[in-house]
Amino acid sequence: MIVILDYARYPQGMKQDGSGPTAGTSPRRRLDVVALTTLAIVALRCGSGEGTPSVSGDEARALLRSVVTRVVEPTHLRCLEEARELERLADVHRREPTPAHLDRVREAWRSTAREWQHAELLQLGPSASVARPGGLGIRDEIYSWPTSNRCRVDDALIEHAYEDPAAFADEIVIVRGLDAMEHLLFNEDTGNACHPAHPINESGAWPALSPDALATRRASYAATLATLVREEVEGLARAWDAPDEGFSTALMTAGHGSPVFDTPDEALDELLVAMFYLDVVVRELKLALPLGFGVCRRGCSGQVESHASHASIAHVASNLRAFRWLFLGSREREPAVGFDDLLIWVGEAELATRMVRQIDEALALAESVEQPLPAVIEAEPERAFELHQAVTRIVEDLRGPLVTALRLSVPSGVGGETD
Repeated sequence: MIVILDYARYPQGMKQDGSGPTAGTSPRRRLDVVALTTLAIVALRCGSGEGTPSVSGDEARALLRSVVTRVVEPTHLRCLEEARELERLADVHRREPTPAHLDRVREAWRSTAREWQHAELLQLGPSASVARPGGLGIRDEIYSWPTSNRCRVDDALIEHAYEDPAAFADEIVIVRGLDAMEHLLFNEDTGNACHPAHPINESGAWPALSPDALATRRASYAATLATLVREEVEGLARAWDAPDEGFSTALMTAGHGSPVFDTPDEALDELLVAMFYLDVVVRELKLALPLGFGVCRRGCSGQVESHASHASIAHVASNLRAFRWLFLGSREREPAVGFDDLLIWVGEAELATRMVRQIDEALALAESVEQPLPAVIEAEPERAFELHQAVTRIVEDLRGPLVTALRLSVPSGVGGETD
């Protein structure tokens, strides 16, 4: 049996202008007010007549070892390096908020976000939902999109609560993380994202801010968020790497004394769930929703990730890159044990080759798009649709031939809305 797939979606009634139910200031670490769409996976391994797994325990552990040592750990290290540089430059900008310093901290944010978008595909153990094996929910502390709320960020800016980073760490996640920081760094409007009737407008608190005071507050708030992001990334790395107790050990010793996974199959299930981020989040939320598929019919191009920084397509490229790493078992183009090897071992070499080709084609397409997604949808909608279709082809092989060849099952309720 496997696990719960718990990916955040926009909660019903949540509004960016603060007029929805999330406009309150409940200082909860987790989003109790956000009803996350929980997709329950009640998936059974469909073994042969006697339930014999298609991949041996040693082969599965070889894959798990590659993923841990050649994908997860290096990615977390890169995230930490970028987060430390972001914190340093954000502090410089806080002390002296100039256009030049702002440009540098924006570039540092882009670099950190790029690495974190790689980690988005690695929601295993500590970064995953607490409903998952070894889950600590650290991901939302670093990046809570799509439950971001720009109005609440502007609200917090007026409240000055960000001045104490230690206390602010207990605030609701939508006022923290890389997504909140993006709003502070890339929004050049002197207005706010809240409804005109919102208290920060009706009270006159926001209109009373001069442009210089607003820039100073945004710089100070962003510096606090950079510190908290760095702390959370450090905590994530420790949770994985702790000697004998880290999730790395738990994953690599699945079926051989692991405190989390009784069998290698259970650990493979977790990798499968992580890989479905490409379907549930990338294909559905990042591409299909802005394109107007599914529930959105008009004005959909505004429903994009990282709208302020114009990084939506870059994020998709990072997601695809990390999916490739997971599939091949390594960040580098070097021999490693990946899902392609498992497919070859069960006689599906053609499928392995096809999936690698499809991943490379989708990644090349995403990397070739230079404009932000809304501009592409407006000027060249066929290119955006082509990218969506390229991702869909990968997902179809993931949900069908791959899980069949490896005797897994497609998580129930996953995907299908935009086929």
